[in-house]
Amino acid sequence: MVTHHGPTRVRAISGDAFLANNVAALTGASNFFGLGRSEAQWSELAAAPVFHEHAKEQGLPFDASKRSADLAQTRDRHAAEVATAAEWGKRLAAQARVPMALSETLLNAG
Repeated sequence: MVTHHGPTRVRAISGDAFLANNVAALTGASNFFGLGRSEAQWSELAAAPVFHEHAKEQGLPFDASKRSADLAQTRDRHAAEVATAAEWGKRLAAQARVPMALSETLLNAG
């Protein structure tokens, strides 16, 4: 997408980066889209329960450390399947000449 649209029109962020600093992510998206909200306004919004609860289990706490623990448990439980899928993904990415991960351009934009 960056090659087609240019680096000034595309931003990317991983879920991990969003969870680690959702205020910066929301502020970065606001700036990119010209929404005109301040970091203080996004900080207030980011304090809402929607940013601290599991998306599919309302009321269950969820944050970067919970995500990391859940991911580690899932990787351990499904190690063989994950390894197979990861290897397939690497081969596909190499064949298509695309990176396996996007750059964190939302938070690092100038």
